[in-house]
Amino acid sequence: MALFERNREALARTFPKLAERIDRAPDKSGSIDVFPSRRGPMTCKALGSDGRWLTLHSTVDPDREAVLTLNRVKDLDRGIVVVLGMGLGYPLLALARRLGKGRKVVFVVERDPLLFRLSMQLFDWTGLLARRDLHLLIGDEVDEILGTVTRVRMRSGFQDLVVIPHRPSIRRDPGFYGPLLDQLRLIEASPLRSRLDYRHLRRDQLTVLVLDSHYFLVRECIKALRKLGHRVLRVPLSETGLVGSILGRVVRERPDFLLSVNHLGFDEDGKLTDLLGALRLPYAVWYVDSPTFIIKDFRRNISSYCALFVWDRSYLERMRQFGFDHACYLPLATDPSVFRPIVPSAVPARFRGAVSFVGNSMKEAVDEWSRRFPHSERTEAVSRLAVAFQISHPHVSMETILETVGREQGLRVEFEDPVHYLNFQASLVWRATLEFRKRLVESLETLGIRIFGDRGWRQILDGKVKISPPVSYYRDLPLVFNGTEVNINATSFQMNSAVNQRVFDAASCGAFLVTDYRPDMDILFDRKREAVCYGDPAEARDQVAYYLKHEGERMKIAERARQRILEEHTYCHRIRELIDVMREKFGSF
Repeated sequence: MALFERNREALARTFPKLAERIDRAPDKSGSIDVFPSRRGPMTCKALGSDGRWLTLHSTVDPDREAVLTLNRVKDLDRGIVVVLGMGLGYPLLALARRLGKGRKVVFVVERDPLLFRLSMQLFDWTGLLARRDLHLLIGDEVDEILGTVTRVRMRSGFQDLVVIPHRPSIRRDPGFYGPLLDQLRLIEASPLRSRLDYRHLRRDQLTVLVLDSHYFLVRECIKALRKLGHRVLRVPLSETGLVGSILGRVVRERPDFLLSVNHLGFDEDGKLTDLLGALRLPYAVWYVDSPTFIIKDFRRNISSYCALFVWDRSYLERMRQFGFDHACYLPLATDPSVFRPIVPSAVPARFRGAVSFVGNSMKEAVDEWSRRFPHSERTEAVSRLAVAFQISHPHVSMETILETVGREQGLRVEFEDPVHYLNFQASLVWRATLEFRKRLVESLETLGIRIFGDRGWRQILDGKVKISPPVSYYRDLPLVFNGTEVNINATSFQMNSAVNQRVFDAASCGAFLVTDYRPDMDILFDRKREAVCYGDPAEARDQVAYYLKHEGERMKIAERARQRILEEHTYCHRIRELIDVMREKFGSF
């Protein structure tokens, strides 16, 4: 058997995914030139990221060069070895001879899979690949490398890292190896153990790591945390090297917990979840969209270190069944410094009117999600029944509706890929939301309703309703609420129980709102004194017509609703609740 095939077989037994990656690497490339050194062993030069060629090993005796480099490494036997860049493999081969058969955790990091493939054609790797303590990180990204090193290091008792940089590899690709070397230098010494051995959530002023996705609610959470006197460490998701950023901040700042919205920043493979578990850092995830559609195959992110907060109570049991034991209800809220009363005369004319609806038609969402599963006559038949059922039963989940349609009508949809079924469910939720909002707006045409929303409205309406472009959430939406006599709300059907954002924001402005009923309304507001709800478009029309004629009544309701907001429903209230839960569940860590 040829040398490469023997190596490939040994690699596949221990590192099957890496073997597949090596198979995809080309046999040769215009970026690497392999040639004999003066002493005979093969050496090479490679094209660098700056477009210039540089030699990766000595052109005289690459093997001796690797031995001399290794001899200059101090305290090689004291901890976990990280070989940073391997070229054709000479640094690792010299290290293997030095270590012999002794147990030693060794990481090999190489950005270019082709170099590893070439080394498998030149040298016998079977002995090295048989080592149980060898970790090959070939072609991995910086975050994956740091996460893997940290997890193994935790399991190995926080041993020191001994980093052996292959300088030519670093010069070839400084944008990759430079930041990685900086992060490894930061955590290489054993004080890491003492830096991570601390009690969480015990102080009055907490330090909170926030994964900043710039998504809805993140800004509000950061602002509320700071207003409550806590220290916030932002970790932008746009930042390269997310795991390294988190790890560095944990080592330096010793945060009490991490906060994410909608699990943004987490990966389906659970690498970040594993890292947080290894660091013993508790974290909170606040869902403000359907977790069913986001999580999908997220089972590797189930962790005892996670407290999951859902804005809709109907998801609690499903999340617990899914495996998230620490699942809690945390409704939406508002920021009264943004959504505040404004004298109507100070509102620009374009935002003033009798009846307004601010919201998406869901046309784009319907089209997008409908492309994510295969269509058939059966899917269309089930869709028609499920959408009609959802509109008449807004508090029932689409999952339950599909089960009901299958049981009562004998119509079931099956897909080979389970993700297609989840996408099918999502498309029906958005389709039902679109149809309900269309009917609602049409019922209010004669009362002069105008819409602030997307272009999809022009495609689904007949042109009798005035449609204005979407408004800025922070700048214009408070003006719309304050400038409208009767604001109308229509909740997305992904919320079977929850009260949506419009209810809190409009009330915070002291504006009057007519909204569709959701069960959580009964625990958040006094429906007899602080809210006006409807069940269907016909009832909405009657409610709007009545309150347009009774200004005094609507002003009293709006005033009481605003008072409730200030007493119970700001983001400061929610963050206090979240922290109380985190203290209760993880305060003994």
